[in-house]
Amino acid sequence: MDATLSPPIKVTLPAGTVFPATIPNPHSTTTPKETITLIVINGEKYPEAAEHAQEAIDEGIGPGGVIDRPGAERRRRRRIANVQTEPNKDRDEYPPAVIDNTVYPGNDDHDIELIDSSDNRGAGVSIKNQITDPDGKPIVTNGTPVIVIPVLPPPKK
Repeated sequence: MDATLSPPIKVTLPAGTVFPATIPNPHSTTTPKETITLIVINGEKYPEAAEHAQEAIDEGIGPGGVIDRPGAERRRRRRIANVQTEPNKDRDEYPPAVIDNTVYPGNDDHDIELIDSSDNRGAGVSIKNQITDPDGKPIVTNGTPVIVIPVLPPPKK
């Protein structure tokens, strides 16, 4: 599985990689390098959420930050305050509200797009399942550096 991030970071993971996966943090200045946890948005299951994430990354929205559950609701309210809703659509946030992207200088940007409600909610549950265990206990703790990446299916020929 290949994913290209912005700024460009090419990550090749073995087939069958279970997420969240951990890789060396490309921004780390320590030796050994600190790690960063990869969280994925599966484009085969959640195509609108994955496409929105890729578009946001292509527009310069940074995919990284740290897990910050206590600040999620405040970030969500601030981000979606001026975005009108439509029937059967949700306001999809990238990066997700659980990610505090302000920890990296100049990276307070986010993007909101109306997408199919079931796609958005399915992607949200998928992300939650990657950072919590089945009992709801965090497996990726607050303060953990993460990158949320879309994994898009290959283009149709």
